[in-house]
Amino acid sequence: MLCRDVPFVVGSIMGELNNRELDIHTIHNTVVRTRRDAAHHLTEFLSRGEGGEDFADESLVYIEISRNSDRAFITE
Repeated sequence: MLCRDVPFVVGSIMGELNNRELDIHTIHNTVVRTRRDAAHHLTEFLSRGEGGEDFADESLVYIEISRNSDRAFITE
């Protein structure tokens, strides 16, 4: 998941997964500097320390959860 970097983003994701009673096997998070075009398409990643007004910090979150094949759950 790639989203705007905000406080408690990982905690909020974990809370939602716990509310849905999903088993979390692993969760990793890093903050990346990105640039997006006018249509919000990702165009560039920056190295640490680089930046400018047209760059933003985004949180990249990798999550592994238990497999769930229940159609009702998946469509929710």
